[in-house]
Amino acid sequence: MKDYLYKYTTLESLALILKSRKIRLNPLSSMDDKQESKTNDSVDFSKYVFVSSWMNQPKESIAMWKLYGDMSNGVRI
Repeated sequence: MKDYLYKYTTLESLALILKSRKIRLNPLSSMDDKQESKTNDSVDFSKYVFVSSWMNQPKESIAMWKLYGDMSNGVRI
């Protein structure tokens, strides 16, 4: 069985991905969960680390649709 990664996004973001043929990374500091950028260091490196959020759960997630897919105007790729 193959493993897949899934991304919830808006139709607008999907259009940009298809047009540019690129998946853009965002600064970790711009993520919804600010805990993800916390470290034990006194320096905030989150503006220098770039990420893209994906999940490996094949089952649909209502929570992810609400957060990233815009429920009525989104896609799961």
